[in-house]
Amino acid sequence: MSAKKNILVSSLIGIGIAAVSSCLVSLLLLAKGAGSLTMTVAEYTQMLAGIILVGLGFGLPSIVYC
Repeated sequence: MSAKKNILVSSLIGIGIAAVSSCLVSLLLLAKGAGSLTMTVAEYTQMLAGIILVGLGFGLPSIVYC
């Protein structure tokens, strides 16, 4: 696999795992009755940016092992 494709695949996998885990944690909190998950557009955008950064932070270092 080429280096660019490896970086892209690692990035997408990391972002996907971060997004799914964030969604599952949110659903578990709602199911447990921890209140309501209401947020403004700005808060939602900040949360999405954080998910992408966390996904990249965990996904990109994996290219060392490929």
